[in-house]
Amino acid sequence: MKRTQVVALFAATLLLMALSGSSAAFDFNSNNDTWTAAGLYDDGGLTPLPAPWFGTGPAGWTAAYGSPSPGAILIGSGGMTFPASPTGSAYLHWDLNSPDLSASSEWQGMTSFSYNVGDYIWTSQAIYVQAVLRARKPDNTIGYFSDGLFNAIPTNGSWQTYTANVAAFGMPAGRIILNINLRIFHKPGSGIDGFVLVDHVVPTGGGSKTCQGKCGGQGTGGCWCDPACKQYGDCCPDYDQICQVAKTCQGKCGGQGVGGCWCDAACKNYGDCCPDYEGRCGSFACSPPGVCGNYQSCGGCGYCNSLAEGGGVCIDSQLCLGLTACTGSSGCPAGYICSVGTCCPGMPNVCVPLMCIPGAPVGADGQAMSVDGETTTGE
Repeated sequence: MKRTQVVALFAATLLLMALSGSSAAFDFNSNNDTWTAAGLYDDGGLTPLPAPWFGTGPAGWTAAYGSPSPGAILIGSGGMTFPASPTGSAYLHWDLNSPDLSASSEWQGMTSFSYNVGDYIWTSQAIYVQAVLRARKPDNTIGYFSDGLFNAIPTNGSWQTYTANVAAFGMPAGRIILNINLRIFHKPGSGIDGFVLVDHVVPTGGGSKTCQGKCGGQGTGGCWCDPACKQYGDCCPDYDQICQVAKTCQGKCGGQGVGGCWCDAACKNYGDCCPDYEGRCGSFACSPPGVCGNYQSCGGCGYCNSLAEGGGVCIDSQLCLGLTACTGSSGCPAGYICSVGTCCPGMPNVCVPLMCIPGAPVGADGQAMSVDGETTTGE
């Protein structure tokens, strides 16, 4: 039964973790912990400066300095004058990049992280550090996310601890954190002599409790990642962020969808279809033109319009009679979907009934239409 646990062993594990500290922390006591350095980059993105100003390699390391203990990674140069920005940007930046974090439950489950920055540097201008998280989104694309803060680095040889709140980074639910990028910003054309140092990069707030890769059962660290955890009050800290992702058939037609629902023909019998199954995979699927009032013919079954969850769906032509506004199909009655971009006065998004089922979705020219990269054949 759920909740049967080996309490003594779990308690001993937690005690050992408390005594030894977080295994996911980067303390740089004896080496650079496989961090790398890259730069110089132009502006706030990842546009490299032309040679010889751009390079990548292992992050520098020193045993002479550190906080709270000796050992830190560093970036900088002796007696260097920054070049001008090719695009006229206000800043150039170096990056210090962590190794891959995707398999670390501590980093995936954290709610915040902290890092210490110090300098042994002379410069004519202020220097700033910005924390950026590189993450894989649910659609498998890679994104860079930041809390938008540029923290001024002290220039008197002292150290400063910065704490970043992960919620402020705006990452989507279901993301996987791949790396931390600490970006060091400096004005073009100004001089620099010395180094910026980074030490003690640590995940905090979530500890080792996470639902990463555990949705539907027990999570890492003794917490839970199933729907019942809400009732028992023992959900992992990232349950909502990791497991409560939007349910969709996008790119999943014929199998299990995103969020635990299904996108195959049997889902209608089992009652576990994703909310957008009909619009993406079912016989109502079609390719909307995306122009309000200019709906493509749907093979004799009304018109093709945009579905709130993406893709298109064949609907009845009487769009504005007795309909209600909506934000997603899950908020519509059974047999209705949320159609977006309609011409209904005051209600561009409305719950629309699925009135009829064509033999197969075809365009006005009788040709097959593509749905989420899959081709359907008209009769």
